[in-house]
Amino acid sequence: MNNNKCFQTFSFRDKCLFQIGFYGFIIVGTIGISYLENFYIGLAYLAYSLIGLVLGVLYFLCSHCPHVYIYNSCLFYPPIILKSLYHFRETPLNLIDKIGFIGLMGSFVIIPHLWIWKNLIILTLFWVFALPTLLGLLFYICRHCQNLSCPFNQVVTHGED
Repeated sequence: MNNNKCFQTFSFRDKCLFQIGFYGFIIVGTIGISYLENFYIGLAYLAYSLIGLVLGVLYFLCSHCPHVYIYNSCLFYPPIILKSLYHFRETPLNLIDKIGFIGLMGSFVIIPHLWIWKNLIILTLFWVFALPTLLGLLFYICRHCQNLSCPFNQVVTHGED
């Protein structure tokens, strides 16, 4: 697991870019829903996203992450927050963890589209944040990640580059 291909820590640049992208599409989705449909529905999406992150994604995926618990590094949160919420789960992700993580992350992207598809500017702005973030995770971070049981991890698949 600790080969030279895997990141031990994430760079400040990576943390900034991924946080701006991820929280950017959540914010654009919230504003888009609020503007195009209803303020309270937008607020509900924001609450769902934040609660889903803390109670779901952090538990399903991040509590298994060696980056946080061994190397004290995280792309999206200060590691001290994660460590105070969840203890390190050394076992690989199980099927429930994988389904929960994928379902929540997918819903953060899909739900806003129920409303934002009506406005090309908001839809485009949403994808300006979402697309580089999602592709960056998949084709950059996932190729160097220590969390080898994540369904998107590509360290094993790509072997030595």
